[in-house]
Amino acid sequence: MNNRIVAIGDIHGRLDCLNEMLKMIDASRIDNEKFDIYFLGDYIDRGPDSAQVLDMIMAGPQNEDRWFPIIGNHEDMMIKAYTSADERDRYKWQYNWQNNGGDAALLSYEDFSNKNDKIKAHLEWLVTLPLCYETDNYLFVHAGFMPGYSLDEQDDESMVWIRDRFLKAENDFAGWKYIVHGHTPQWAGKPKFSEPELLSWRTNLDTAAFHCGILTAGIFDPNNPGPPVQILQTELL
Repeated sequence: MNNRIVAIGDIHGRLDCLNEMLKMIDASRIDNEKFDIYFLGDYIDRGPDSAQVLDMIMAGPQNEDRWFPIIGNHEDMMIKAYTSADERDRYKWQYNWQNNGGDAALLSYEDFSNKNDKIKAHLEWLVTLPLCYETDNYLFVHAGFMPGYSLDEQDDESMVWIRDRFLKAENDFAGWKYIVHGHTPQWAGKPKFSEPELLSWRTNLDTAAFHCGILTAGIFDPNNPGPPVQILQTELL
C-alpha cells in the first residue's frame, strides 16, 4: 500500500507554523502510518525565521516519513542574488530579492555566529532541489505549468513563477495528473488568501502564512487523484 501523501504550502519563514503543522500531521496519523510529505517551496522571506526553516527541512524527518522539498520562486531569487555570473544580473536579483522579503531572510542569519557559512550551506542545498515531483497520480510543483506544453516541455521559469496563465487554464490540463501547488495566495479566482483553492484539476495550498499565521497542508489519497481528503491549518498570529 502506498503511503498517504501530505503537501504543505508556502511557509515563508514561519518556523512556528511549520512546527505546529508537523504536530498536526503527527496527530492525524491512522495506526502509526507513514506519510510522504511534499514541501511546495517558498520556505524563506517575509517571516522571521527563514534560516531556521531551511535548517529544519534540510535535516529531514525525525521519524520514518519521507520528505520531498521543491524549490520556490523565493529560493530562486536568493540563489540568483548570490550566484548570477553577470554582475548586473546579480545586483538586479539582490534588489528584487531583498525587496520581496529577502531583507527578513538576511536578518534571520544574524542568529548564527557563522552566518556566511550558513548561507553558503543553504545555497548549496537549494540548488539541488527539484522543480517538480511526479507520483502515479499527482504532480507537485511550486507555481504551476505553462498551458499548451507537455510535462516534458515545461521550462524552469514557468514551474517556479507562473500565475494567471496557469490558474485560468483548466481545459489545457485535461488528461494530466492532479496538480498540487502553492505560490499564489490570492487572485481573482481565490479572493480569500487564508483559504486553500480546491478544484477538480488542481489544489492551491498557499494561504499567506507569513501574513496571517495560517499555514495549510492537504492530505491526499495516493491511489485516487483529486482534492485533499483532509485539510490541516495552523491558527497562529
